[in-house]
Amino acid sequence: MLAEVINSKSKTFLMFCFCFLIGISIASIIYQSINLIYFYIILFIFLFFLIIFWTNKKVVFIVFCLFVIFLGVFRYELKLFVNKNHLINFVGQSLAFQGIVIAEPDIRQDGVRYILETQNFASLYGKIYLKQNLYPRYNYGDILKLHCDLEKPEELDSGFRYDMYLAVKGVRVVCKNPEVHKIGENAGNKFLQIIFVGKKLVAEKINKLWPEPSASLVAGLLYGYRGGVGDLSEAFNRTGLTHIIAISGYNISIIVAILSIFFTYLLIPRKKAFWLIIIGLLIFVIFVGFAGSVLRAVVMGGLVLIAGQIGRLSKITNVVVFTVVLLCLFNPLILFWDAGFQLSLAATLGLVYLTPVIVSFMNKIVMLNPEINSGQVPFQHLSYLQKILKPFGVSSGRMQVQDDKIISFLKDSFVSTLSAIIATLPLILYYFGRFSIVAPIVNILVLWLVPFLMFFSFVAVFLSFIYWPLAQFVAFISYLGLKYVIIVITWFASFKFAAVEMSISWWVVILMYLIIIWLKLKF
Repeated sequence: MLAEVINSKSKTFLMFCFCFLIGISIASIIYQSINLIYFYIILFIFLFFLIIFWTNKKVVFIVFCLFVIFLGVFRYELKLFVNKNHLINFVGQSLAFQGIVIAEPDIRQDGVRYILETQNFASLYGKIYLKQNLYPRYNYGDILKLHCDLEKPEELDSGFRYDMYLAVKGVRVVCKNPEVHKIGENAGNKFLQIIFVGKKLVAEKINKLWPEPSASLVAGLLYGYRGGVGDLSEAFNRTGLTHIIAISGYNISIIVAILSIFFTYLLIPRKKAFWLIIIGLLIFVIFVGFAGSVLRAVVMGGLVLIAGQIGRLSKITNVVVFTVVLLCLFNPLILFWDAGFQLSLAATLGLVYLTPVIVSFMNKIVMLNPEINSGQVPFQHLSYLQKILKPFGVSSGRMQVQDDKIISFLKDSFVSTLSAIIATLPLILYYFGRFSIVAPIVNILVLWLVPFLMFFSFVAVFLSFIYWPLAQFVAFISYLGLKYVIIVITWFASFKFAAVEMSISWWVVILMYLIIIWLKLKF
């Protein structure tokens, strides 16, 4: 087994990638500050063993694996390293300082969240998390003078690591009881300022083109805005559809998969479809302002496209693992502390690995009687499950392309959606503590429509800057779909059994994923 890995460059590379991720995982679970001197001591020990056992390939390989694990631990430590001038060392004190708003304000119904970075303050550095009322409103690039009590974000009673959630964003302290005065503006990146001003104009057009709650739903679909969803927020939660109004790899992965299927049925060559979607993703990243979470989401969604181009699972695995390693190299905290990244990764893996399993499973059920697909067995004589799956007639392990392209498109969309739901279910239960019983059927009823809603909504907003009457017409087409989504969500959410509270621990998450892996290998 070990010799096989050593003799294969691909498997060796994959093993080193896994070792790096194992190192980050170990550091995340049992985080202890490591003095830099220990790094040099351990490095010396590894070099010593390499020199002594250089001719023994197995020992050298094991030593390298251990060293890469240590590199993962060290990278995690390096990310959290701060010197004596960092704001975290002044927690519990009341300080006055200047800061620049370095991220787009997070506007919600109960207030606005800002992330600031200290400016022109030689003795202090770091990022600060600030929550303020809806007004006065500050913008990206504004220079604020603050006087506040610095506090360290703590773990919540629910067990949620709020401190690590902010640490992923580079924030280690929270500003409490603040006195805020604006003393300047336009101090941020000029390109991002233009983008954020453009988003404000887009928001104004959206509010004119659609009534509420459709306007907020469009804003959520186009750039992840959730501040105005209001009463619909609970309905989205109960039906398991919160992801469609959030910029997540989960959402983007499914949309990419559905668009790929759609272009296939339009007879657009795979390579052209690939580049069309890539261009669309790049435009989307620019539009939402290059946020780290968005970039990671788009990268994970792009893996679905790459998987379709590569075809071979062995190569896909290498690409996925290497991509995860690269993302963790830039920010190792995302592996354990970024729920969005974890859901993105799970959805991507589900689309790549579970889709053929679900197709195979449907094959076995429908093909229990070889005469089912031929139509020789009367419909009323089929089992209940066979009646459900009969329209999804499959052959030779893949979906059978029938004359009706719309039905075929819906079938493939159904399989993609179901794959992502199954792959993300353990994480959803762990993080949100709620199991939506109606989520599978609601996702199937709604998710296939999301790419088209995004397209028509985007076109309507674009036309609103050129010719208003035409923009209103396109917006009305989009409104019909938006109304359908809202009706479906509110109707299913109204059932008492729509969702049940179900919190699970991390070991149950591991057990559930082991079961999913076992089922994947079995089928």
